Amino acid sequence: MVRMHDFDEVKREFLLDQWGRMLHCDICLVSRDCNIRESYGGMSAERSPLHTDRAFLKMLLEREEKEYPDIYCENHSILYAVIPIGQEKLIIGPVSITRPSAEQDAFMVKTHRISGAAMHIIPY
Repeated sequence: MVRMHDFDEVKREFLLDQWGRMLHCDICLVSRDCNIRESYGGMSAERSPLHTDRAFLKMLLEREEKEYPDIYCENHSILYAVIPIGQEKLIIGPVSITRPSAEQDAFMVKTHRISGAAMHIIPY
């Protein structure tokens, strides 16, 4: 089985950029000490819960590692995937499994301290 950490830096960067485009969501490469090393997908930092809510990012990083992507769900419809790769982790998301709504936006603004209007910040 080929694992993400088997790819050199250029191939990995290309793959992550393509995944972000295909999935229409953010993908962050995060070090074990909770620093976002790279971000793909184009979501601005002020609208990304991974950038605005360090406690949330830390909680995702500290979840038990699995042999498969760890899926975390919040507010019944917002998903994140956490995938260990070497000494880092990929965090994919947020992605909504329902159509974006004002209630969902309000949840994200309040829960993750996202500034300003967050309309349609969550890919669907």
